[in-house]
Amino acid sequence: MEVELVNYFITGNIALTKVDKDYPENKLTGAVFRVYSDTNGDGKLDKKEELLGEMGEVEKGVYQMDSLRYGKYARWERCDVLGELKPEKMPAWAKEAIVKIKAQEKIKKPKSREER
Repeated sequence: MEVELVNYFITGNIALTKVDKDYPENKLTGAVFRVYSDTNGDGKLDKKEELLGEMGEVEKGVYQMDSLRYGKYARWERCDVLGELKPEKMPAWAKEAIVKIKAQEKIKKPKSREER
C-alpha cells in the first residue's frame, strides 16, 4: 500500500483603496504600492524583506495583488499620485541613506582650480 501526501499552500488576495485625505469619496489613481514578505513578523518594512511585486490597479484608486501565500506582508507606497517620493512613506533604512547623502553634499567643494 502506498500513500501520497500533497501539501497545498493557502493563498489569498490583498486589496486597498487610495483616497484623497480631504475628500475620501475621491479615489486616487496612479499610485505605486510594493508588497514585501514580512519575514520577521514585525509589521514594518525592513532591509532584508523580500519584494514580492507591485499591486495592480484594478479600478480607479483600487489596488490588488492576488495569489499570495498565507503569511504576513509589509506594504510600501513607493510614490504618491504625482510621482514624488514622500519621506513619511519611506522605510527607515531609506531615510538613513538620504541623511548620509545630504551630509556628503554639505561638504564644501573647492571653489577654484588651485584649491582642487
